Amino acid sequence: MRAAVRSVRKSINWPFVLFVMWGVVLFGREEGRVLWDTYVDRGPWTSPAVEIIPMDTGKPGIRYQANARRAVTGQWTAIIETAEGGRIATRKGRGDYSPKTYSVQPAPWSWASFFENGQTAPAEPAFPYRICVRHVVKTLDSGVIRAGRKSCSSAYDPLSKSILD
Repeated sequence: MRAAVRSVRKSINWPFVLFVMWGVVLFGREEGRVLWDTYVDRGPWTSPAVEIIPMDTGKPGIRYQANARRAVTGQWTAIIETAEGGRIATRKGRGDYSPKTYSVQPAPWSWASFFENGQTAPAEPAFPYRICVRHVVKTLDSGVIRAGRKSCSSAYDPLSKSILD
């Protein structure tokens, strides 16, 4: 047991832990949270997922889900791209995201509902395309801003109404 405890103690980067604790004490709780969010807590705070759902008639449905590790607010960007990644159309909007556990997948959005956001929805391309979503968010407690990675659906062929990937 003692050997296991010694092993754990040796594996901890004590200078770094002490530096972070010193920062919290020196700068206070708020500034310590900013330091933590800026330098320690790496990775995206939100993970968007988007999927094109083929429908028998009309435009496809779009299943969108945003999972958050932290309570954040910010801007989402929905992008229609060619299957090769060329940008066709973009829509932006504001969103608030908090940690949630989804027990069921959300219902698909209609094409118009997903894209209009105060503007006319773009026309569905007549060639294979994919839909991507990206978030730029700010934490509610520290105010640190971070851009997340772009998440894309599989390519969809509107002529055959099928997923290509």
